[in-house]
Amino acid sequence: MNETTKPEPLGYDPKGAIGATKAPLQLIPAPFLHECSWVAKSGAAKYGAYNWRKAYVESQTYVGAIMRHLTAWQDGEDLDPESGRCHLAHVAMSCAILIDAKKFGTLKDNRPPRKETNE
Repeated sequence: MNETTKPEPLGYDPKGAIGATKAPLQLIPAPFLHECSWVAKSGAAKYGAYNWRKAYVESQTYVGAIMRHLTAWQDGEDLDPESGRCHLAHVAMSCAILIDAKKFGTLKDNRPPRKETNE
């Protein structure tokens, strides 16, 4: 700062103003990220890292996995017997893969036909 430059008032955060326009990743709970990362590691060992970006994946395959993990959790089973990790993190990672595959053009959307409504 030179003699002609006035200091900004205390509390001004120029990086904060720019940061406010970005995805607020700091709002995602750390335990969620940690658990999902362990599930991602398990999946990478089993299928290969980022396998859904290397070949097409079908949406209904992941919907089935989501439903199996969610119903197991609903029935009181907290951890997946194969991975030893939280069923809910498996659900989250399956959702993450669907979103990522859609963005990168490798999602084969084989959902049932959309219901027509008269509303």
